[in-house]
Amino acid sequence: MNPKESDILDKYNPGSDLDLLNPFPGLRPFSFEESHLFFGREGQSDEVLINLAQHRFTAVIGASGSGKSSLMYCGLIPILYGGFMTEAGSDWNVLVTRPGIAPIENLAESILHKDQAYITSTEEEKTIDRRMTSTILRSSSMGFVDAVKQLSQSSSKNIFLLVDQFEELFRYIKTERDDDALNEAAAYVNLLIKSISQSEVPIYIALTMRSDFIGDCSQFPELTHIINKSHYLIPQMTRDQQRLAIEGPVAVGGGKITKRLVQQLLNDVGNNPDQLPVMQHALMRTWNYWVANRDMDEPIDLRHYIAIGKIHEALSQHANEAYSELDKKEKEVCEVLFKALTEKGADNHGVRRSAKLEDIAEISGVSQAELIEVIEKFREPGRSLLMPPSNVTLKANSIIEISHESLMRIWQRLKNWVDEESESAQMYKRLSNAAEMYQIGKTGLWRPPDLQLALNWQIKQKPTMTWAKRYNPYFERAKVFLETCKTAYESEEKSKELLQRRMLQRTKMVAIILGVAFIIAIIFFVFGWIKKIDADNQREIAEINRVEAERNADLAEERRKEAVLQTERAIESADEAERQRIRAELNADSALYQKNIAEKQTDFAIQQRTLAMERERIADSLRIVADEQSLLAKDERDKANQLRMISIAQSMAVKSLNISETDLKALLAYQAYLFNKEYGGNVYDNYIYDGLYYAKRDRLKENQGIDLNRYRGHRDMIRAIAYAPNGKDFYTTGSDGKIMQWNANDYKFKTLYQPAQSYIYNDMKVSPDGKWLIVGGDAPYILVINLATLNTIKIDGHTGPVTKLMFLPNSEYFLSYGIQDSTLRINDFVNSSELKKFNDRYTAITLSKDGKTMVAGNEKGKIDIWNTNNMDMVESYENITNRPIYAIEFSPDNKTIAVGNEDGVVYIGDVVGSDFFFTRSLPGQKSRINAIRFSPDNKLIATASLEGTVQLWVFSRMDKMLPVAFKDHDDYVWSIEFSADSDYLLAGTKNGVLKLWPTKPDLMAQDICKYLIRNMDKTEWDRYVGDDINYIKTCDKAGANPGK
Repeated sequence: MNPKESDILDKYNPGSDLDLLNPFPGLRPFSFEESHLFFGREGQSDEVLINLAQHRFTAVIGASGSGKSSLMYCGLIPILYGGFMTEAGSDWNVLVTRPGIAPIENLAESILHKDQAYITSTEEEKTIDRRMTSTILRSSSMGFVDAVKQLSQSSSKNIFLLVDQFEELFRYIKTERDDDALNEAAAYVNLLIKSISQSEVPIYIALTMRSDFIGDCSQFPELTHIINKSHYLIPQMTRDQQRLAIEGPVAVGGGKITKRLVQQLLNDVGNNPDQLPVMQHALMRTWNYWVANRDMDEPIDLRHYIAIGKIHEALSQHANEAYSELDKKEKEVCEVLFKALTEKGADNHGVRRSAKLEDIAEISGVSQAELIEVIEKFREPGRSLLMPPSNVTLKANSIIEISHESLMRIWQRLKNWVDEESESAQMYKRLSNAAEMYQIGKTGLWRPPDLQLALNWQIKQKPTMTWAKRYNPYFERAKVFLETCKTAYESEEKSKELLQRRMLQRTKMVAIILGVAFIIAIIFFVFGWIKKIDADNQREIAEINRVEAERNADLAEERRKEAVLQTERAIESADEAERQRIRAELNADSALYQKNIAEKQTDFAIQQRTLAMERERIADSLRIVADEQSLLAKDERDKANQLRMISIAQSMAVKSLNISETDLKALLAYQAYLFNKEYGGNVYDNYIYDGLYYAKRDRLKENQGIDLNRYRGHRDMIRAIAYAPNGKDFYTTGSDGKIMQWNANDYKFKTLYQPAQSYIYNDMKVSPDGKWLIVGGDAPYILVINLATLNTIKIDGHTGPVTKLMFLPNSEYFLSYGIQDSTLRINDFVNSSELKKFNDRYTAITLSKDGKTMVAGNEKGKIDIWNTNNMDMVESYENITNRPIYAIEFSPDNKTIAVGNEDGVVYIGDVVGSDFFFTRSLPGQKSRINAIRFSPDNKLIATASLEGTVQLWVFSRMDKMLPVAFKDHDDYVWSIEFSADSDYLLAGTKNGVLKLWPTKPDLMAQDICKYLIRNMDKTEWDRYVGDDINYIKTCDKAGANPGK
């Protein structure tokens, strides 16, 4: 520390009688009244003063969060009042304004606030005064000079006008998007330029502006000229200046801070572009925590700083605390509120914008009083996340804004809202452009998928005129266009439906015709069969006639022989013989004729039989098709009924969550479970799980006063959980420094180890043989506990906190990693030696179950793979997540790796040798993943997030089903662990509560009936299940009988 800094700090010697008021403003700038707390910018105010004295104008330019406003309020203005501008003296009227959404009106307001008569006047009188002053300002380019002359106090005073956040003028031009806005902005700039070029009234002007808006000044040439002549680019604070900004306010506020915490703060700030507001906010939170939790004469130390989440998470945690205090409706209003106060700039980064309270209320669809209730949560003293400050009464025309843009870059929930708002605005802009083009005949109506996306957007966002006019004023035209597209598409779909009905009728007619043809075929078959019988009869008759003819021929032959032998006798009877001969010939011809007829009848019969057989084959084919169609229809009916019953089960489970009567709540949940199980529903359905869990929880709470699966032994955050290999015991530790042993059967606990000095422990492991417990934390050593004797050993080696411990499979050695020294060490239970000094600072690290492969991830999203045999890097992946990684875990079979990042996304990779193939991701969580665990049976995977959710996925069906979400806890979850049998999931929360959730609905359902005293009656069944579903008793042993 240089002598100048020492002199400054030596003036403040804290005493015990000082009130410990928080000396850090948080996100907002320092005010003039807090000048005594402003450190680190000594000497810079003098340079600004020189520019102001020479040119009566200066522009202070710097990045967002660089301290421009604070330098003005606590640097420049005090030295003006001190008379350090010798030519002007110390008699000053200081006016402060911001362009906002009404530049000239805001300037008029700042002028009038210097008039005591205005301050004490009525609202009606104030409105008249504002209009008059605004008229004067608009009357000519000398309007500002004329207006300040009206101040009664200004006759002999210098006027100093501070235009804070001048970049709002360019946002105003962009937002309004019309010539009037551009003319208003030009008039505003002319008022400032003419004021410093005249000599009648001593006016001095300073403006602050973000450096990324400097290019927008070029649209006002005169303004560009004077900025080039007189500006001050505010530099980034050096490390010594940052140290002074930390230690100075602490000394003034009556506190003490340890050197190691100062060093940690300086390291954490680094080159963060939001370094000043984020650091001030973290210090404000640390101070408040220290005041509430300090020991006697204890200085502000690392434990207080870590408790608020450090610089990287303090702001996000603070905002989440305010958000968690809201009920469901207020959270919806909160989302609309912050979306109205943010937007994405041209560089795709979040930019704040101000809005009137009445406009936000109209967008959110609630009363102004309801909106104020939400705003007050975020501007309470000690929070100040929204402006104006808490001491300003909110009214309909109050301007609401985010206190600093760093909130948009750090609060993950707000980042998501900004993205959603941007997407919503883009959809509305597309819709508005399409409506305009359709109106002039240059495009057609929208159809799916564009139409469906727009309709989904309309249902989800519920846009209003007030919201829409910020992006395009022609909201009604866009609304009518969308409705026209919807009507046209529905009409087209109805036409298609009508056509399909006609085709169905035609198909039915074809089926009827085929049926009739089938009947006719049967008739022909019967007719053919009858004809076949007739043909067989005719063939038999012909055969008889043929036999008869042959018999007659034989007889004729005998008679001819007799005639020959009796020639002489024949002569006498020649006439008679001739007649006999002729008759015989006639009989022979008749027999031959009958034979031919019989043969023809036989051929005809064979043809008829072949035709009949073909018709019978066709009939059999039609019968088989009909049977197949019948079976298919039955399967479809069964499937439809199955899906219906599963849907009813899910609906019943959801309804049970909103029922306060615990018997009915449990009956609905259990019957839903039974239906889901009977009809093949998803075993891990999140609706079924929630129904059973909350029903059992509420029933036990009401009857026995038991908090289901909720155990308290720690008084602060539980950071690590470790199961013993036997599955009978497990161990927990965390921020309170206690190491506790729990019985896995009855969940009774005992304190295994309590250090004399409180340390935060980050990780803990039990050796595979169950003999050793190792613990690592903020202390630069590893605590080793012999579980048989409870003797402890401390193993030194690391130079900073130990963040990760990993046993090798043989239980004889374990690895330790420290994020501060970036060192991996190998340890037995006495000694430690360095194994690898990494170039990267790994935020997550894990070891495969066989101990051969180590995987590590850093803050840039890079994943490195190391071979533990020789500690060579075998592979590196840089484009998997592109976001900081905080959790990595191998599956029990080493075939899968899971990686969790800052945005709440878990990436799943397949492990093939030394290659990792990341092909899937698990969405659903919106904040940093703290922990990932695979169940010992390798069937489940659990993830825990800073947003306070724990999700359970079925490993084999991650792509086909949603996870079970555990929400029954008060704060974010830091650690999770499966029981040895995979039946339960343990979770350690921020407030020291240990949660235990069954992983299977069967475990909760198996004994739920013993807690119930009745069944549903028939009225309840018809209402919640359905009057077309037969009534059954849900619980056979429940007390009451169902009603009629």
